[in-house]
Amino acid sequence: MGANFFVSFAQNDLNKLNILKRVLEKSKSEFSLIVMINRKNPTRLLSDKVKSGILETNYFIPILTRSSILNQWVNQEIGFAEASKRTLFPIVENQIIHKLKGFINNQIDLPFVFDGYEDNPRKESYSFRKSCVDLVAHLESIIIPLFFSSTIYPKTVVQGDSYTTRVQFKGKVNYAFFDNYVKHLESKWETWNWDKNTLQDSKRTTPGKMRGDVDIKSEYTWATENWPIGKYKIYVRVYDHFVPGEIKRIKLIENEYDFEVLPKSG
Repeated sequence: MGANFFVSFAQNDLNKLNILKRVLEKSKSEFSLIVMINRKNPTRLLSDKVKSGILETNYFIPILTRSSILNQWVNQEIGFAEASKRTLFPIVENQIIHKLKGFINNQIDLPFVFDGYEDNPRKESYSFRKSCVDLVAHLESIIIPLFFSSTIYPKTVVQGDSYTTRVQFKGKVNYAFFDNYVKHLESKWETWNWDKNTLQDSKRTTPGKMRGDVDIKSEYTWATENWPIGKYKIYVRVYDHFVPGEIKRIKLIENEYDFEVLPKSG
């Protein structure tokens, strides 16, 4: 089973793009990269070519390094990919993680990290290649037809009352679990509610309980005690854990829901 990936990178990291290409070529799966510099169409705006390229695939790989972290095109491509609900697989230089802001930041799980060595390009290339190998191994395990359905109910509750998430998933995973990301639209308040049937605790190093080929239904309930009043977005997600005991998780798929918490009467 193959898949296409849009790659976002800075020109100074062209060698890293070539490393990623070579690793993908050795894969048993039919993976291919969409790279804008390979698309010659002088009559079309670059921004239009980038948008259409991202929309051609569900998968987006940004290569984030000391060269690309402030690159305008890379950041705009990440923003468009996120807005278009593409699945992101960032490859990130370890030394810049603390500088990351926006959709890709140091508060999210970044399983594919390499060490940068300004004074030793060969050593840096070796570390980058290892991250690419890890990424491709992960892609080979998940880029298959996935089935995911979900619902939350009720979609409006009184503060303190509970809501329930019902999910069904079929696919091949490593150590997967179900999770809700809850975002209050009128403030910066947010929380995460996980399915205790498929994840033991909230530690970022804890692997999920779904392994191998799975076909599963689950249901989990959380209370809204101390939640701010107002409107929310709830993102019901399937996460996979790449390496147990390490902070190596990645979002596979998600559904989005509107939600509202009303004040208590009286």
